[in-house]
Amino acid sequence: MQSTIQNLFKSVEQDLQGINAYRYQRQISGGIQEYMEAVLFQHYLEAEKVAAYDDASRAIPGNLKLTHADYLLGLFDMTGELMRFAVTYLATNGTLPGADDAEQLRRLDLWPAAR
Repeated sequence: MQSTIQNLFKSVEQDLQGINAYRYQRQISGGIQEYMEAVLFQHYLEAEKVAAYDDASRAIPGNLKLTHADYLLGLFDMTGELMRFAVTYLATNGTLPGADDAEQLRRLDLWPAAR
């Protein structure tokens, strides 16, 4: 799947060089945001932290440019996926990933203190 996406990005790379990089940015922007959402979500699940802009921009195939807006909008979309993942995981497993006991949740201030 990753190679298919990279090939699709590379197929439009010629059209987005020089002055056309800015002229046609709007046409590719939505695709880059969706790709960023997937890249940032995968990175978060594997590293347990958000990838910085510089790291994320290296994930864009070819010579395409990652704008700060596309990075941020991809990041905002990723938070929705993270929420969906957490709710689904909690519903099917009865606990959050990595939260093996209530003490971990208390440290995150997500679990009420004993009264």
